[in-house]
Amino acid sequence: MISCQENKIAFWLLALFLVVTMMGFVSASNNCASWSQPIQRNDDFQIWQTCNNCTYCNFTFHTPNDSVGVLYQASTNEGWRYYNNLTGTNSSILGKYRYEYYCGNSEQTTTGCIEFVVNSTGDYFDLSQSVVVLGQLGVVVLLLVLGFSFNKEKWKIKTFFFISALLMGIISLNSINMITGISSGLYSMGQSGLVVGITVVSLMIAWFFILMTIEAFQYFKKRKEDKWRIRTYE
Repeated sequence: MISCQENKIAFWLLALFLVVTMMGFVSASNNCASWSQPIQRNDDFQIWQTCNNCTYCNFTFHTPNDSVGVLYQASTNEGWRYYNNLTGTNSSILGKYRYEYYCGNSEQTTTGCIEFVVNSTGDYFDLSQSVVVLGQLGVVVLLLVLGFSFNKEKWKIKTFFFISALLMGIISLNSINMITGISSGLYSMGQSGLVVGITVVSLMIAWFFILMTIEAFQYFKKRKEDKWRIRTYE
C-alpha cells in the first residue's frame, strides 16, 4: 500500500514538473508583429518587408543583447519587396530578435517592427508537443509512485522503477530543452541538467549492478557452504 506521505511526495514532484514545463510557455506581449517559425541558431536568414510605391526601405536590426541595433539599407525585389540577407553570425545567440523598418517615399512613410525567435532547433512549441511532454512527465510521476510503493526488501524492483523514472525524466528534460530553448542561460542550465541526470542514472545503474554482483557472490558462497554441510553430515 502507498502511504499518505508517499502520496504527498508524488504530488509535490508533479507540481514541480508542471511549474518547470509551464515556464516555457511564458512570453511577454508587445506591439511588434512576429514570425510564426523560429530560426535555428547559426543559420542564415532574411529580414524583409513589403511596401508598395516605396522608394526606400531601411532596417534597424537588434540582437537580444543589442538595444542600439545595426542599420541596413534594404535591397529591393521588383520595387515592392525589400530585404537583407544576413549570415549565421547574426543568429549565434539564443533568444528574441527584433528589427524595425522605415519605408516610404517623398510623400508618406510607414514604420513598424518585427520580432522572431532564434532557438536551438528551429522548431516551435505547439499544443501537440506540450501534450507529449506532459505525457512524459506523467510517466515519470507514475514510475516514482510505483517505486515508492515497494518496501526496502524489494530493492531490485524499487531501483528498476527509479532508474526508469530518471531515464524518462532525462527524455522529458531534453524535449523541453530543445523545443523551448530560446535563452542562452536556460539552454545552458538545461544542458547541465542533462549531464547531471545522465550522471545520476549511470551511478544508479552501476550501484544496481554492484548490489546484484554482491548478491550473486553471496548466493554462490551460501550454496558452497550448504554443500560442505551436507557432505559433513553424511
